Amino acid sequence: MTAPATDDALIVDLEPIDLGEVKALGEDQGVIETFLGKRNRILLGRPRAKNYLAGLLAQSSELPAEVEAQVRKGYDFQHVITNLSLLPDRGCAFLSVDFSVELFASVPARDEPSGERPIVFDVRPRQVVRELKYRQSTRQGYEAGGGIQGGLGTLSAKVSQEHAYEQDGVWYVKELYSYGLNFSEAGWRMSAHPDWMLSGDVSDLELVVQYPQGARLQGRFHVAAEVAVEVALDRWLTAAFGPHRADPVIQTIYPLSD
Repeated sequence: MTAPATDDALIVDLEPIDLGEVKALGEDQGVIETFLGKRNRILLGRPRAKNYLAGLLAQSSELPAEVEAQVRKGYDFQHVITNLSLLPDRGCAFLSVDFSVELFASVPARDEPSGERPIVFDVRPRQVVRELKYRQSTRQGYEAGGGIQGGLGTLSAKVSQEHAYEQDGVWYVKELYSYGLNFSEAGWRMSAHPDWMLSGDVSDLELVVQYPQGARLQGRFHVAAEVAVEVALDRWLTAAFGPHRADPVIQTIYPLSD
């Protein structure tokens, strides 16, 4: 699905992609490059998957009632922990990142899709917010084009506006929020703001997946991003001549069960 385009919207392409060859684990990375050669790298760490039920039983002799009910219906649960590393080039900054996982189950004996898609039983964190000490209201300096945005300070302030909300007279901004609970695709959307730039490791992103017992679980990982670039000439050349990226920066498949 693609976000509706408006003059100021950040457009994220997450169209379904045919299953392809599984890439080597832990080696996936993507680059958003400007016309003048600034390289903004994204690294996708190998997801860690473990039996969710075993983890629960290690803490208590009984499963939670909701989980027990699904086990009796013939479902298993897997706990998936994943992470990203964001490495902006000098004079650049990641403005937003959309990280999603599509889930699939197959029958090992026949190596064919299961008749039922897995669903996301839980996703963590659901939301990360921060109190804003000020609220930038200017919209000057916003330039869009070619997926490379301009005016780092102004743009990060603008992102703050788009994700800000007021509660009891205090303004807050969403740094991260999740989506996809009880669906077969889930993920996180992250946005930079003046007090929090998107760089370095983004860790402890977790899914609990419910899927048919005996099935093999796989995840198709997508990462899309928008980058801000400080140098006006590079910004203009990239908007005019590319490179232009329509697809996610990273799209790959990992096995998530034994």
